[in-house]
Amino acid sequence: MLQQIRDHLTGWVAVLIFAPLILAFALWGIQNYHVGGGSYAAKVNGEEISLEEVRDAVRNRVAMFERIAPNGLTPAQEAQIRADVVNGFVQREVLSQRARKQGYRVSDAEVIKAIHEIPQFQADGKFDRGAYERMLALQGYSPNSFEASMRQDLSLQQLSNGVLRSAFATPDELRRRIELEDEQREVTYAVFPAAAHAAELTIADADVQARYEADKTRYVNPETVSIEYLELRADQLTSEAEVSETEIRDQYEAEVASGRFQKPEERQARHILFKLEGQDEAAVQAKAEALLQRARAGEDFATLARENSQDESTAKDGGELGWVTRDMMVAPFSEALFAMTEPKTFSEPVKSDFGLHIIELEGVRGGETQPYEEVHDALAQELKQRRADSLFYDRAEKLGQLAFENRDSLEPVAQEMGLTVQRVDGVTRQQGDGIASEDSVRTAAFGENVLESGENSDLVELGEGRAVVLRVADRTPEAQRPLEEVRPEIEAQLRAEGATARTEAIAADALTKLREGATLEQLAADNKGEYHATGFVGRKAGPPELVKAVFAAPKPNGGAPYQGQIALGNGDRAVFVISAVHTGTSPTATVEQRQVRRNDLARQRGNADLAAYVAELQAQASVVMSQEQLSTIEE
Repeated sequence: MLQQIRDHLTGWVAVLIFAPLILAFALWGIQNYHVGGGSYAAKVNGEEISLEEVRDAVRNRVAMFERIAPNGLTPAQEAQIRADVVNGFVQREVLSQRARKQGYRVSDAEVIKAIHEIPQFQADGKFDRGAYERMLALQGYSPNSFEASMRQDLSLQQLSNGVLRSAFATPDELRRRIELEDEQREVTYAVFPAAAHAAELTIADADVQARYEADKTRYVNPETVSIEYLELRADQLTSEAEVSETEIRDQYEAEVASGRFQKPEERQARHILFKLEGQDEAAVQAKAEALLQRARAGEDFATLARENSQDESTAKDGGELGWVTRDMMVAPFSEALFAMTEPKTFSEPVKSDFGLHIIELEGVRGGETQPYEEVHDALAQELKQRRADSLFYDRAEKLGQLAFENRDSLEPVAQEMGLTVQRVDGVTRQQGDGIASEDSVRTAAFGENVLESGENSDLVELGEGRAVVLRVADRTPEAQRPLEEVRPEIEAQLRAEGATARTEAIAADALTKLREGATLEQLAADNKGEYHATGFVGRKAGPPELVKAVFAAPKPNGGAPYQGQIALGNGDRAVFVISAVHTGTSPTATVEQRQVRRNDLARQRGNADLAAYVAELQAQASVVMSQEQLSTIEE
């Protein structure tokens, strides 16, 4: 099932369908919405979207982009991310409503199978309950909430596949795509490198002076400070957090009483499903009871399931559900299954929202309490960590209080707390080393009371059991860098600009002479260029800017070659000649390879159709954006 999803959902569609797993949403703008009030993020046809869910998703999305953005995100980028996330929720909701309206349903077996196939929940290629629960805990999900979300995702997948799989590509469309994508162009070109002309330039002192005066603010040493600080770390307090054997034993007993340290009770089962929708329930009941009697008479249940079950996801496997816990199935099914205790016994027909089920119990495991010895070390470490955390918070509070009471120095605070005053130099408002790499530390250091009044900072919590107080030991104000210091930078900049301008002029002149009859090879030789002889190139060969220009250029007209030029990203310039075009044919492609390309084309079309379908649903929906969402989601 999941492989089908992977095969058919790509681009923004995959992102939208699997939002609970990857916490990301489609990139769509937010517009044309009414604005109201309330504690929800938005209402779609009266259905509320949780403000807290949206807030969490925004935080996750912003954090993800901040990790890959070298200079951080601009306010405009953060605003766009917020809009994208909110719109992703809206689009998901309109799809969910349509799926419910059209009667799409997902059986418990399909949910279980999909979850079991997710690699992150597996160990050695098999579903691992412990890995499943740990991963959910890290993402803030309970099994119930995650499984409900998966059920919704799979129903959306059913609806989406109805649109995706209706798309197709005809042989003629495939032929035209191949002709375009596999096209080859015969090209001769010369690259005129800017660096080859940089040494020829003479940079006048007057030009350096003019650039310095014009861009003076660019040549400034930023204000820097040296920070003295005291750091408190929870991981340094673990050795003080001793716990006795009696405390560990008492905690174990308390945890056992609360239900912890009990392996989850599981049942291994098969089932046969008879759907009731549109059927005479009495007739279906009679059919189920007759089949149940055949199973009790000794017929193989798996064979009966393959031949009779209407649950398409499990029938081919003989109705196999695998090992399930009580909360993984709908209530009537779970009640019947967990009332059974003897393997190879069968339930009476059980009615659920999906129809009538006959259940075969195959095995029972779990439910026992883990022995004290088995959990002793982990529980002892847990108690020590709790105690260390408690010590940390008490001492952090004391650290902040002492720093406040001794505003002019950290030394008496260090002596009373048993800490060492540390120092980091050269800290600016934008960057610093060590602890000053933390934004909150730099913000505190450049705060008015700390920077201007020379006082200790308030307690700065860094997360993960770390906290500091700090003060500014030395301060170096912003200073204009003298011209002689920055002269090499300015000369290099002017030289690069001049070389680029000269190369541009050389390329323009070469193109003119080429059109007058000169050869490109000779023009390259005369102007320190790099000549590249004639050859056929595809869309993925050569410098990207050049290839893009070559395939955007008109085809040679009436046998006359096309001549043009293009600026390359590094300041170089290329002059090129297109002398012939060969239409793409892929004559050596196998039937399978051509089918793959046809499937890719159909998939692209399907994604476009689905995007249009969702856009239409969204346009028809009543979407009300909460005023609270607009004002608080930025917090």
